[in-house]
Amino acid sequence: MDAVTDKYNKLQEAIEAIGSKIHGIISQNEEDFLAAYKLHVTEVQSELRTLKLTVDEKDAALSSNERVKNLELERDWYKTEALRLDAQLVQERKTAKEAKERLEEMKFNHDCLSKELQQIKRESKA
Repeated sequence: MDAVTDKYNKLQEAIEAIGSKIHGIISQNEEDFLAAYKLHVTEVQSELRTLKLTVDEKDAALSSNERVKNLELERDWYKTEALRLDAQLVQERKTAKEAKERLEEMKFNHDCLSKELQQIKRESKA
């Protein structure tokens, strides 16, 4: 019976040794897996930061493009308004010139008529 007990004990030791090796292998695999996972997470976070920066740059470029478009629209409006006001100014100057000419003509007629009236008054007194 000692032989059976001895073999049982050796078997138990072998099982414990195998269990210990398996536990060591599992622990090592867990450590390797966690290290690989941490590395992967770090790479993903880095890529995510890079993509966020790219998105921010694209948003800034898009905003800049929208601002440029708005500024171009404003420029076109001011250009059109300036041309309209210039045409209006030309028309106003023309109207002012015509009014000035009519005023000068009326002054001339007034002076002529005044002189004629004074002459008629002198003739009627004499």
